[in-house]
Amino acid sequence: MTNETVIAPMAPSEEAQRTIPPDVMAKVVIGGDLSELNAAQRADYYTAVCRSLGLNPLTKPFEFLTLNGKLRLYALRDCADQLRRLHGIMHLHH
Repeated sequence: MTNETVIAPMAPSEEAQRTIPPDVMAKVVIGGDLSELNAAQRADYYTAVCRSLGLNPLTKPFEFLTLNGKLRLYALRDCADQLRRLHGIMHLHH
């Protein structure tokens, strides 16, 4: 038995879903552009993505970056490290 904390995947709450207008959510999901979300909506979206993957949002696994004119979530090294631990993937150095 280990003392690791596991964060269960969680879908966005109904309240979070209602705070993001459907047309804006469509742009986020289809186009990948987060620029039309306000600060609270971005925080909700960030947390929902982390929880859906089983990641701890407090460790900052993603960063918001503008790439090709769109505001996107960019996975940082901590994201990859957490996913490797969650899925039992070893990284071998040559």
